[in-house]
Amino acid sequence: MNFAVDTCEIDASKLEDFPGAGIYPHRDLSNMPVVVGELKTERKGKSLILNGHYDVVPPGVIKNWNHDPFKGEIEGNKIFGRGACDMKGGIAAMLEAIKFIGGA
Repeated sequence: MNFAVDTCEIDASKLEDFPGAGIYPHRDLSNMPVVVGELKTERKGKSLILNGHYDVVPPGVIKNWNHDPFKGEIEGNKIFGRGACDMKGGIAAMLEAIKFIGGA
């Protein structure tokens, strides 16, 4: 899609905290890079920022799952697995939105 991609590491101790922000100044964010994709076009106007994450919470006890949480198994018209909707589906929807509005 011709994104210019950049990555950076975040130092949590330098993030501004405010009520409800979820900032933990002593949290180690190493090996959790921020990835930014910028799409330049010839179009003029306002910018659009889409934000998501690609990490998932641990699956818990595997035997409690009806489907393997790491396989993305499809049953009927549903997909089961870690990240299927939190947030991989959201990221896929963002990429489709960019294509739809003519960004790629």
